[in-house]
Amino acid sequence: MNDKEHFLYESNRAYFHIFKYSFLYISLILFSAAFTGYFWPNLVSINNSDISVTGTAVLLFLAIAILILFFYCKR
Repeated sequence: MNDKEHFLYESNRAYFHIFKYSFLYISLILFSAAFTGYFWPNLVSINNSDISVTGTAVLLFLAIAILILFFYCKR
């Protein structure tokens, strides 16, 4: 056997936490965009137009789905 065939790759703590909590970060960003778009629709724009209530609902649904995925993958 060759010694170069068996490598062990380790991740440092920063990359571990970034990848572990990435779904949570994305979910928080989507929640904040949905909250801002609901109360101040002129501050959030998608394709150069203000966000609608439907767009806010879609962002909220995506945020909840990603949050569920985070808790499912956290185990």
